[in-house]
Amino acid sequence: MTRIPRSIVLDVLAATALLATALLAACGSSGDGGGGDAGANVEVTATASPTPSGTIPPSETAMTAAAPLWAWNGQQWTNLGGPAPECPDVLVPAVDVGAATSVLYPGQVRSDYKAHGGFRFDGLGAYDVPVVSPIDGVLMRGARYLASGEVQFTLDIVHPCGLMVRLGHLRELTPKWDAYFANFPAPVELDSRATFFDPAPAVVAGEPVAVAVGVVGTSNTFIDIGVYDLRHRNAASEDPAWLAEHDNDTHAYGLCWFGMFGPELEQRVAALPAADGQMGTTSDYCAPR
Repeated sequence: MTRIPRSIVLDVLAATALLATALLAACGSSGDGGGGDAGANVEVTATASPTPSGTIPPSETAMTAAAPLWAWNGQQWTNLGGPAPECPDVLVPAVDVGAATSVLYPGQVRSDYKAHGGFRFDGLGAYDVPVVSPIDGVLMRGARYLASGEVQFTLDIVHPCGLMVRLGHLRELTPKWDAYFANFPAPVELDSRATFFDPAPAVVAGEPVAVAVGVVGTSNTFIDIGVYDLRHRNAASEDPAWLAEHDNDTHAYGLCWFGMFGPELEQRVAALPAADGQMGTTSDYCAPR
């Protein structure tokens, strides 16, 4: 393990790139045509300029003394740094939940297994749903791909405490964050493999990251939201049979995040219908409703 001296600013954080066993989520609701969470694909590393480059072994990953770096070693997430700080008690809502028309539950099968949930905004246009970062942290990795021929982005933002938030099916990023994807390879239909950023740029809770979501051509206005506790596996993974089928870097770490954004959002979610007509409120992470 290598450490950058404390004089280096917090946002100079090199992200680990390695052989991943998971695709980034490319589907948040039925009918969007996206891919799933599972797969066997190589994740590459990009500089924050960014320019894609080769992979960096976890043992050679640099980090700041103040910001532990979390890395997937093929079996579990590990903290390559010092003691992690406390995680925030309440996260900033990524979107205006008051405008949501239904909710997608994390930890359910929607064409394939989805560790993330999300919201639908039926009747609204893509540009009626701005998105902000729910946490302080760094943009560890991202993806740019096509869904139904339209460009989509996924962001994985990691707080130094070990909490990761995934925002998916972002249609248009703010200029600042779009610049980090400028030199990515051309997007490919449903190829949502992740690219790590080196160094990983800092993100502030509440900071705007996207100005539109979803797929315009199919009038599918929605966003994927996943929250993962990288410090330890979730309760669902305590079943050996379940874990054997979900041994990637998200499924066994996914959370029911409905209560993590404050009581007002939790009440709003409880009042929303389930967006997926087949799975409904069934979830490996959330208590039955």
